[in-house]
Amino acid sequence: IPVVDEAGTFSGAVTRHSLLEALLNREHELLGEARRLQEITEEDRRRLAGWAQWLESLGEAYRTLLSLMSHSSLEHDLLQKGIEALTALLQARYGAIALLDESGNLTQFLHTGLTPEDVDRIGRLPQGLGLLGAVIRENHSIRLNNLSHDPRSAGFPAHHPAMTTLLAVPISDQDVVYGRVYLCDKKDGEPFTQDDELVAKSYAHSLALVVTHAQELVERKHLERQIRQTQKMEAIGQLAGGIAHDFNNILTAIFGYSHLIQQALPAHQDLHAHIEQVLTAAERAKDLVEHILTFSRQSEAELKLTGIAPIVTEALSLLRASLPSTIEIRSTLDPSCGMILADPVHGHCQHGEPGLRVVLARTLLAHSRTGNRQHGRKRSLAPGHTVPAEYAAALDIGHADTEQP
Repeated sequence: IPVVDEAGTFSGAVTRHSLLEALLNREHELLGEARRLQEITEEDRRRLAGWAQWLESLGEAYRTLLSLMSHSSLEHDLLQKGIEALTALLQARYGAIALLDESGNLTQFLHTGLTPEDVDRIGRLPQGLGLLGAVIRENHSIRLNNLSHDPRSAGFPAHHPAMTTLLAVPISDQDVVYGRVYLCDKKDGEPFTQDDELVAKSYAHSLALVVTHAQELVERKHLERQIRQTQKMEAIGQLAGGIAHDFNNILTAIFGYSHLIQQALPAHQDLHAHIEQVLTAAERAKDLVEHILTFSRQSEAELKLTGIAPIVTEALSLLRASLPSTIEIRSTLDPSCGMILADPVHGHCQHGEPGLRVVLARTLLAHSRTGNRQHGRKRSLAPGHTVPAEYAAALDIGHADTEQP
C-alpha cells in the first residue's frame, strides 16, 4: 500500500510485515504496562494487608484502653496487656509502664521486650535519674532519635541492652504526675513520629484517669464512713439528750423531797447525815447529766478556772472498772498544783476529741501491753510520761491569765 503526502508525492509504503511489526510492538507495550499495573496492584494489596493488621492492632490497643477505663484500679495483668498492646501498635521493640507513689517511689513496673535472662542480668529496677526522671520532673513528653546525645541522659546500667530512640510520656492528670510510659527502638529502625507520640499520650492519659478515679473512690468511701459515724454519733447524742432530760426531772424530785425532809427533821437528827449523802449523790448525778448534755451538744462548753487534780482523780476512779485486772493504778497528785482554764466536763468526753479518761486508758493500756511482752515483768509509768497535747485537746485547756483558749 503506497503512502503519499497531500501534494501526491510518494513517501513510502505499508507492508504486511510492517503492520505486524507495529502490532507486536504495541502488544509488547501493553503487556509491559499490564505487568507494571499488576505489580502496583500487588504492592497495594500488601499495603492494605499491612494496614488491616495495623488497624487490628490499633483496635486491640483501644479495646485494652476501654477495658482499663472500665476498671476502678490498675491490676497487674491489665497493665501488662496494655503496655504489650501499645508496644505492638507502635511497632516498638521495648516498652514499660512505671507507677509512682506521692513520694516518687516506684510502686509498679511492667515491661515488655526484655527476656527473663535480661531482667536477671540487669538486676535493679530503673532509678529514674536521667531522661526518665526528667519526664516526671518536667511533666512533659520526650521524643528523641538518639537518646545518648541528650545531656539529660544518665546512660544504662550494666548488662542493659543498647537502645537508641526514645518516646517517653508522663502519666498525669491536672498537673499531678502518677508515673510514666516509655518505648524504645522501633522494629523498622525508624524514629518515633508525632503520631506515635499522640497515641502514647492518649494511652498515658487514660491510665492517669484510672488512677484518679481509684483515688476518688478511696476518698469517697472514707467520707461515707465518716458520714455514717457522724450520723451514729448524732443519733446517740439525741438519745442521750432525751435520757438526760428525763433524768433531770427525776433529780428535781430527789432534790426537792430531800430538802423537805431536811427541814422536817430535828436539827441534830442522825438522818441529816444520810440526807446529805443523798444530796451529794444527786449532785454527782447532776454532773453526769451535764456530761451527757455536753456529749449530745445540747449544752455549750464553759471554760472556767479548774483544778486538774480533782478531774484526774475522778477520771481514774471511772477508769478503774474498764481496765484489765493486771493493771494497778497508783496515783500521786500534788494538791498545790496550779489552776487551768478548762471545761471540767470535757475532761471526760468531748465530741470529736479524746477525753482525759480515753487518753489515760490509751497510755496505761499501751504500757500494760509492753510490760506483758517483757516476760510478765511489771512496768511502772514514770511521772511526766504523758502527751501534754492530748490532755490539752481533751480538756479544752486555755491560759488562766488570758481570755484566749
